Amino acid sequence: MFPMIYKNRKMKTRTTYHILAIAALLALWACSSDSDSWPKDSNECTPILFSSVSIDKNSVKTRTMAADTHNKGLDKGAEINVFIYNENGNPVKNGDEDSSPLATLPLVYKTTDDANPETAQSALTPKESNTSPAYPNGENNNAYIFAFYPTTATKVSDDEYTFSASTDQRVADNIIQSDLLATDLIIQPRAGGKAIDLPMSHRMAKIIVKFNPTGSLTEENMPTEFQVINVQKDITIRPKTTATSGSASITTSGAATTIIANSSEAFLIPPQTISNAFLKFTIKGKASDKFDDIIDVTFTPTQSLTLEANNVYEITVSVNVNYVTVTAAITPWNHEDITFDKYIL
Repeated sequence: MFPMIYKNRKMKTRTTYHILAIAALLALWACSSDSDSWPKDSNECTPILFSSVSIDKNSVKTRTMAADTHNKGLDKGAEINVFIYNENGNPVKNGDEDSSPLATLPLVYKTTDDANPETAQSALTPKESNTSPAYPNGENNNAYIFAFYPTTATKVSDDEYTFSASTDQRVADNIIQSDLLATDLIIQPRAGGKAIDLPMSHRMAKIIVKFNPTGSLTEENMPTEFQVINVQKDITIRPKTTATSGSASITTSGAATTIIANSSEAFLIPPQTISNAFLKFTIKGKASDKFDDIIDVTFTPTQSLTLEANNVYEITVSVNVNYVTVTAAITPWNHEDITFDKYIL
């Protein structure tokens, strides 16, 4: 009896091997992939799917300024550009067949609902309903992903886009349109069939300027509009470089220019270091003050002021007829509490 039991086990084992071999072969056929560039594990041949976009996880909307509009997430129908590459910087495939073409990037996705107010998260779907699923096609089968909003950035080349802040940020719509949001480095191993969230953060610096009357001046003497001078307004976005190397390749560019802003709203500019005259404004005169408007009053920081992305700079300009002093407080964009103060003067 012992030999018979041994023989049955052997037959059963061989049958199992045959089943596994057939399953592996079917999986390989299902991938329909080239032997050099595609892995043979069936769980690596699943499409790259995106479930949602979120703005700064744990963010809380604490203000009502136009610059904070996206803190609560993106509205229904908002469109974002999505770029997916393999480890060689080539676009992934639009399909899982050998003959499938490389994806034409960017893939445009849109939000299907208004963002959840608690999580600032919105569901995503391809803008075009007939968009073919993207599949990984590199040797390591990783997907290198980058996305940004809004899609209004100007395409210069396959790996260069330019986004510009508005030069007139007295209008709420112009401020909102000046808010660039983007992901950082996202590497999705094997795709794995799991839908991917695209977490985005603000790529602009947000600045609030308040004018504080001192001495004989009053609020009526303070400017309601002012100029932000000697600042760059453009950002160069390199999707492929960012996807494979990180957000250091999202850089400030362009010549220095002037942006008009007002004291009731924040304004947005790309990250940069301010060393020259920064603000220009007019102190309003009144008959009762016995002086005319004092025009072209400027503020120049006594030391360089470095403005970083996703930070808020609250600048209080204390104004007297004879002098102007400034104090700046810096805080993360999505938090009301000030983490530290930086005194310019």
